[in-house]
Amino acid sequence: MYYFYNKVIFSCVKLLKLNNPLKNISYKIFIIALITVSVTHSVIAQSQSVLKVYFAANKFDIDKNESAKISNFLDSIKIVKLSHIDIFGYCNDFDTEQHNLILSKNRSKSVKQKLIELKVDSTLISKIEGKGEIQPKDTNKINIKTQRIENRRVEITFYINDKEPEKIVEEIKPIEEKKIVKQLFSDSVKIGDKIVLDNILFYGNEHIFREQSYSALQNLLEVLKQKSQIEIKILGHVCCGYDDGTDNAYGTKNLSFTRAKAVYDYLIINGIDSTRLSYTGLAGRFPTGNGDTADKRVEIQVTGINK
Repeated sequence: MYYFYNKVIFSCVKLLKLNNPLKNISYKIFIIALITVSVTHSVIAQSQSVLKVYFAANKFDIDKNESAKISNFLDSIKIVKLSHIDIFGYCNDFDTEQHNLILSKNRSKSVKQKLIELKVDSTLISKIEGKGEIQPKDTNKINIKTQRIENRRVEITFYINDKEPEKIVEEIKPIEEKKIVKQLFSDSVKIGDKIVLDNILFYGNEHIFREQSYSALQNLLEVLKQKSQIEIKILGHVCCGYDDGTDNAYGTKNLSFTRAKAVYDYLIINGIDSTRLSYTGLAGRFPTGNGDTADKRVEIQVTGINK
């Protein structure tokens, strides 16, 4: 579409320059009007809104206030009209360039994860990048401090289609009851029982969830809300007999622990009382015997049933 408009504009400008009988005032007005319409149409075909999400120094976790800001912003726009979303993370100039580049990438990943938690279609996210550090532009000490706070951010650009999309009517199928629901709702469930959380998947050597994980997480969340008497411990595992894997985000060798905590944090953020939850990492000490893929897992263990 933009290519078409550019060709129209180029042709119009070329005609204006030609030495021919059409080169008169009326014709010029017509050509200029055509250019104006073409440019205007290309601009209004898609608008954009930018949301800035701020972070504490050297952190990439999104706090409650910024999380609420994202949620409120999404409520204020029509998600069905979104064309695509770009996410760019930044840092201030503290620490090394390499450290800040990694931190900015982790901030972008945290924002992407938050958007998916808030039901934004992951296929709309077209770019997710960490841009690294931004140097202060002002040498005044007070201004530098303000700028550094401003630079600890992620910018989310929402590209919005102005044209109303066609309405597609789909048959809504009932969600299948998951294995975990059956087990936790079973009258036979008892303290000490362990249940593997199927499809809780993470990016390699990170505690960031893959998009496929959210249906299983949501399923667990719904069960815990309905079965308020159940208390659980979240158990993280890695494969291959390792003492533990390295979490690239932190540079620490406690990957099973940080992944278990990621599940814990998801449940806390979504309203489960922390007194009902605990978590730990068990490294690679408890292989399933079914191969490496099966060993890289998250389990929940029932630790209490309050009557």
